[in-house]
Amino acid sequence: MLLPEEPDILVPDRSAAPRDTGFVEMISSLRRPRIFRYREDRLPVLLFVLLTALDIVVYLRVDHVWLLPLYTLAVLLPKGYICAFNHHHQHVPMLTRPVLNRLLELVLSFHTGVTSKTWVLHHCLGHHAHYLDPRRDEAGWMTRDGRVMSTAHFTLVVGASVYPRAWAVSRKYPQHRPVFVGMGLFVLALLGLAFVFRPWQAVFVFIVPMVTCLFGTALATYNHHTGRPTTNHYVASTNIVHPVYNLLHGNLGYHTAHHIRPGLHWSRLPELHEKIKHLIPDDAYFAPGFPLGNNQPIPRPASQGVSQAQCDLLKPKHQTAEEL
Repeated sequence: MLLPEEPDILVPDRSAAPRDTGFVEMISSLRRPRIFRYREDRLPVLLFVLLTALDIVVYLRVDHVWLLPLYTLAVLLPKGYICAFNHHHQHVPMLTRPVLNRLLELVLSFHTGVTSKTWVLHHCLGHHAHYLDPRRDEAGWMTRDGRVMSTAHFTLVVGASVYPRAWAVSRKYPQHRPVFVGMGLFVLALLGLAFVFRPWQAVFVFIVPMVTCLFGTALATYNHHTGRPTTNHYVASTNIVHPVYNLLHGNLGYHTAHHIRPGLHWSRLPELHEKIKHLIPDDAYFAPGFPLGNNQPIPRPASQGVSQAQCDLLKPKHQTAEEL
């Protein structure tokens, strides 16, 4: 069954629930201020904050320089998973107030190396609009002469160009520049202060993980689309339905669904995938990569395939600059 133009999973059905009105509703809102837009974000945000607290303790208290690289190695994998949730947050902000989202983004920046509005510009307004044309895509996997980039080439080019390309996209969407520039400079200033007071601790607790996660995110992006056909949105992405992978990455394995509805909260992607999976070709399913698998295609029974006309029945709904 195809999705309607506005799928019901986008907005929870509250028609059967009793609703407070007037004075009672006002008092209830004062008693229980809403912080999270979706309850599924509560645990991830708690874990992000706890890891930040651990980073600060290590920065302030660990004086033995030889211990610092060991700490970096221990936290790289958890911080790598946080990168996926930073991506989700810049599609659908986790908190209800801009100031709270800026504070959360400060936490995420020091884990992932990606500051406020960077993915909004580079990824949400750039990559999602252009990924069917790899030569225009901000995370494009094709060279100008039509060759497929190697993994190393793609990782270095995309990782090193994240901020310049985000700035280039911001020329079209200047309303995002103040936060993009302001928060970026603020993070740089804090990093500079941290380096001045405890240089080795700043390098191993903050700078090395940030740079590693930035380029690690580029590496992960390579496997999302590279070499896929670009004729329509249902064939252009790889999908990983492994439950542990999706638990750790916030359902990012349902990548076709994510591109069909990029403004859909990560917790709703499995439901959307179930409604469109008959449109996704069998060769678009892959095993997860390290440490859960080898990132190879999963053999699946041959199917009849889906016509272009069927794919056109459900058009992607891209996010606008105003929504972000």
